[in-house]
Amino acid sequence: MRMNTCAAIGLVLAAGLMLAAPAGQAQTNSSGVAGPAGGISATNGAEREAVERRRAQRAEQIRAACLQGARHIGGRVVQILPQGVVVESGYTNLLDPHYRQGWRVPGTAAIPRHLAPTEPDQPGAPCVGLVYLTDLPKRPPVKLYDYVTLRAYPAGEHAYVPVKGVAKTIRQFAVRLSTAVRLKDKAGTR
Repeated sequence: MRMNTCAAIGLVLAAGLMLAAPAGQAQTNSSGVAGPAGGISATNGAEREAVERRRAQRAEQIRAACLQGARHIGGRVVQILPQGVVVESGYTNLLDPHYRQGWRVPGTAAIPRHLAPTEPDQPGAPCVGLVYLTDLPKRPPVKLYDYVTLRAYPAGEHAYVPVKGVAKTIRQFAVRLSTAVRLKDKAGTR
């Protein structure tokens, strides 16, 4: 009887020691084998850290690509959609400080478009062609045929439907860097 009591006390003490072990350390039983709580949580913790590290590296790669692909979107709004606008960009005259008072220029302004603008492959270069622009400022509200002039970051692609039955893929940009990174990460692109 006395041996059973001693064995029971020993088990209680061993269990107490296992519960008192610092988090992240493997807990072992009397035979030196990792117990379920310690061994599994330490492995899962290491795996979680590795996954988080990979996510952070991917986010940083996407962020760097977005910064490198930043463009100045200067153009006329040709379609308004619930989440953004389609802009015919390439109005490089909108880079003039006269127009840079705000991000929106009323459609009543007479701003000529260059006939053959080019888009250099460098951050902040003027964007050329149709683009879908998301994450616009709320004020002042943009209207059809207004002009926009702001810096934006590449955020993937958008299926543009100019008329029913016709679809075209155009570049998508976001005004906020964080939105561009989130959209590109969600799409699985860099």
